[in-house]
Amino acid sequence: MSLQDSLKLIRARHSYLEIHTELLSMMRSEYNELHSLFGSSTRIKAQDTQVIQEAQKTEDIQEDSQGQGQGQSKLVIVKKQKEGETDSKMMKKWQKEQEQKKLAELQAAGVVPESLLTVENLRQWVEKEGKTYAYVARIYLGLPESRVSEFGKKNCILSQMSKKRAVLAAKATVKRIAS
Repeated sequence: MSLQDSLKLIRARHSYLEIHTELLSMMRSEYNELHSLFGSSTRIKAQDTQVIQEAQKTEDIQEDSQGQGQGQSKLVIVKKQKEGETDSKMMKKWQKEQEQKKLAELQAAGVVPESLLTVENLRQWVEKEGKTYAYVARIYLGLPESRVSEFGKKNCILSQMSKKRAVLAAKATVKRIAS
């Protein structure tokens, strides 16, 4: 009997909630066993100790707020931001600033940004040069990315990545239909 058949059989007899609950309890018990065997002897890198200490502090705070003796604790993972990583909000803010800077630059030169947003220009930048809509909006036009992408999609201008995704999706659909 294959794994898929076994899962179908289990699904026929039990609800997803029951299966999920049982899997969680099994993983929790296995984790506790492994933690009792290897938990105290694991080596921790010096840079990870701060993350672990922060996680323990938040766990202690949660236990205090939940009350002692309930036996439930939550695992809180504190992700330390590394150098070079950027927050998505910071990235969006930066993109917006760049768009506004380019818009001001074009307006100072007396150029209307909408006049640069043509099918030929967008096809050159996106399809031939491989630029993204966000890059084109930020560097060439000074318009919001949503506006540039809407114009590109309306005129069937796709980036190389979008074309590859479309091909992969089509292949997956063909495989699904064939099987």
